[in-house]
Amino acid sequence: MNDFNEDYETGLKAERPLAARLREVYDEVDHDEAYNPFYDIWVIDTDKRIEVKNDEASLRTPNFFIETSCQGHKSGIANTTAEVWAHYDGSEYIFLASSTLREIIQDYPERTSIIKKKQIMYHLIPKHVIREVGISLNINTCTDKVLSEALNQYGSS
Repeated sequence: MNDFNEDYETGLKAERPLAARLREVYDEVDHDEAYNPFYDIWVIDTDKRIEVKNDEASLRTPNFFIETSCQGHKSGIANTTAEVWAHYDGSEYIFLASSTLREIIQDYPERTSIIKKKQIMYHLIPKHVIREVGISLNINTCTDKVLSEALNQYGSS
């Protein structure tokens, strides 16, 4: 399996459970597993698009990794059209407005690293900063109402 497919599969591990849980709350949820650089899940009932990021490595660090570019092309927060950013840390999802995350990253230096032979630009954001403005949920134990409220506080409904 090449690096893109491995990275994509890692992302799907966070997207699939969230899409399945959202289908328990909403009638129409689109999660096409084909690559879409602009959003991962579309809750058609509320017209909310969600960008889901799997950052299980953050369980071992004090930061969340927020990608902005890969191989010279916009990616992650710099490319998404989703209103909602759902950051999965390996145990829970933190929901926040994509626009809020774009504002937050301005306060932290953009870094460049070679990761899996790709040039990646990113910001390391202290977890407490994102948790202060986001809503943290265990999607397996929260109520439908709490999940709906977390999603619908951002953008159009």
